[in-house]
Amino acid sequence: MSVERVSREELDSLVSNVQESREKNAKSGRIALISDIHSNYWALKAVLEDISQSGVEEIFCAGDVVGYGPRPNECCYLLKTLQIPTVMGNHDYSVTFPGKSEFEFNSEAELVNIWTRHVLDKSLQEWLSFPPFEYRNDGLYIVHGSPRDNLGEYVSKEKSEGIFGKFFESEEGKDLKLAVHGHTHLPYIKEIGDRIVVNPGSVGQPRDGNPRASYALVNAETELKRVEYDIEKTAGEIRELLLPEKLASRLFIGG
Repeated sequence: MSVERVSREELDSLVSNVQESREKNAKSGRIALISDIHSNYWALKAVLEDISQSGVEEIFCAGDVVGYGPRPNECCYLLKTLQIPTVMGNHDYSVTFPGKSEFEFNSEAELVNIWTRHVLDKSLQEWLSFPPFEYRNDGLYIVHGSPRDNLGEYVSKEKSEGIFGKFFESEEGKDLKLAVHGHTHLPYIKEIGDRIVVNPGSVGQPRDGNPRASYALVNAETELKRVEYDIEKTAGEIRELLLPEKLASRLFIGG
């Protein structure tokens, strides 16, 4: 089974709009943080459209571009073409390095990772295999899981002060101002002294009871954003591809 690809014309039009917005706001100092897209093109499209209206000069991704969802090619193409700095997620690693991941996936997730490996274009698989496990730049730190377990550790807001607070005190983390992670699909902002930890939540599979796509904006203040998207489209494509029903139905409840 397959679904018709989104046309290159539509994808490139979206890319052009986002690039134009970033160029227009090149000195704004505002950045957008996204994570856990999970091959949900319609959610990613809605988020990128919202970002393009938000005065953002740069976008960063905390990993898991693929997994769970029906459109890995479109999502990887957008991030690759937009040259969005991205770190490796546990699903990304499983897809591009089969048999090497130490993370234990449930049966639904493992099935979709195998399917993704077979349908993802070779050039995009190559791109997906190259993101670093950690990203650092000018006081910004991005990881998918945590500083001590880049791919696997789930960090809740409650645990963040202990984990990231200790990291900020270390030689590796002492010069950082903003730390970003994903993996839990649960958005939060946590201030630790004069540092900030942000989980922007999940673009493609929220798990906080809110089905809208999630991301974060950072400038003088940090803001969590939610965006409506066509859940019916993504769920319908999951079902058309005969991927696990649970992955479609959970999108409607954000859980």
